[in-house]
Amino acid sequence: MFWWGGWLLNGVGIGLLVVAGAGIWWFIALFLIPGWVRQANADIARGVA
Repeated sequence: MFWWGGWLLNGVGIGLLVVAGAGIWWFIALFLIPGWVRQANADIARGVA
């Protein structure tokens, strides 16, 4: 959502900041999500969740 909104606002001048923020967010999530999935699967295997 931020990605496309940023590109749409690029003509106004603030879109590039939004796109950069979304890119940083995606880069961080790239490394966090596998750990979250691993932890959720471990919890399911232990019967916690």
